[in-house]
Amino acid sequence: MTNNLLIYPTIDLFVYQLAEGLGQSDLEIDENSRNFWKEIYGDKLNDLQLKEFQQREAKTSDYIPLFKTDVEKLFLEPQDGFYNPVKIGDTYALQINCSSDKSEDCEPLDPREINSFQAIKKTIEQKYKTTDISEIKFGQSWFVWAKLTSPEQKPGIVAKNIYEQLQLFDDFAWEDTLKTDLNLSDQNAFGATFFECWQLPSDRGDRNQNHHLLIALFAPNENNQFYQTVNKSYHQLTRLFLSRHKIVWAYQNSRDYKANLKEAAKEVQKRVKDLPNKIDSSVNPQKDADLGLLQQELAHTLNLMSGYAETLSYLEEQKNTIEANFKNYQRLVTDLNLPCLQAFTPIVSEKYLPQINSDLTSLSSGLRLLENSVRTIEGIINIEQAKGDRALNETILAASAGLATSQVLASIIVSHYQPPKDSNPVLYSIGTFSGSIVFGFLIFWIVRKIKF
Repeated sequence: MTNNLLIYPTIDLFVYQLAEGLGQSDLEIDENSRNFWKEIYGDKLNDLQLKEFQQREAKTSDYIPLFKTDVEKLFLEPQDGFYNPVKIGDTYALQINCSSDKSEDCEPLDPREINSFQAIKKTIEQKYKTTDISEIKFGQSWFVWAKLTSPEQKPGIVAKNIYEQLQLFDDFAWEDTLKTDLNLSDQNAFGATFFECWQLPSDRGDRNQNHHLLIALFAPNENNQFYQTVNKSYHQLTRLFLSRHKIVWAYQNSRDYKANLKEAAKEVQKRVKDLPNKIDSSVNPQKDADLGLLQQELAHTLNLMSGYAETLSYLEEQKNTIEANFKNYQRLVTDLNLPCLQAFTPIVSEKYLPQINSDLTSLSSGLRLLENSVRTIEGIINIEQAKGDRALNETILAASAGLATSQVLASIIVSHYQPPKDSNPVLYSIGTFSGSIVFGFLIFWIVRKIKF
């Protein structure tokens, strides 16, 4: 029955959650922190604890361990496991380690049944909601490892057995999710044979389709300190899985932004298509231009352009996130000497990045159309305002000429022509004033005709 026995069967679950999302307020960031710690402490979390944890999070470091002592980390006996929460940049990373329950009649390195992985997984799920994936809690990796007990055990068969017990991939068979080439020798690293399985979300799928499993089986002739090799690698594995999940998460975000931009592009095309008709209806040679209508159209177009440009910048940011984390992923794979994990590389280099670059190129044309529309509307408004200003100036000039002429005429009449002795002075003044006004209007009309 040695084929069903393993030494020190262990599961490490690595889960990742945003600590500071893009554009989040201080209140939202505090809520992220509370939600993260509630995953560990549940209803036992109090405000004093939360405040202490948040003070630890505030340290200036790229990698901040959030527990100070092992007492905080360890599971209560007889469960053999621990929590290891850290903050890496803008992300919470939580490692949950669990092995078989401690027992007085069984030493830690005594062989155990392979189906003990089911009990270990159940313990972890009781301590963490592994099915809850959201925009904030964006990824999780299951790292399963043990030591074989006999040379007769075939690593591939044992790994498949473990895979079927864990049931992490819905109804997908082992062959559908296995990404490791079993014909290559480079799947062996630090004394273990590695098997990587994953399921990625489709372009129109949701984040709950993102599953990742890594199985490491140590050779039976490996010394009994084999687990120390894994322990020393936890720091790098935490970063490796983080880079992987940030890549997948950023690509999924980019699909959302692309969908929003494609929808906005329809409005852009409609607005650009309707613009000539709106300009024609606003600018009529037979009457004054409707500047209010043009300014309203300009405001709508500027608003649309602002939202479009903002979403386009978010899409660009997802590309930058993928590029940065892709470099980290490749470096860590090399540092850990795990070339068997390079199967993820072509997904990023041949699909994710080229697709986003193509989207940026095609969708940027919508922004250029909006910019052209804005310039067109602003140009017409400036022309119409200039025409209005010129007409106003000419009217003022003509009115000034008419007024000046009427004043001169009235002065001449008063100075050189005395009213008849039998006339009414008041009526004479009114007549003189009226005559000068009429003459002034005549001059105003002549000047306007000459100008136009």
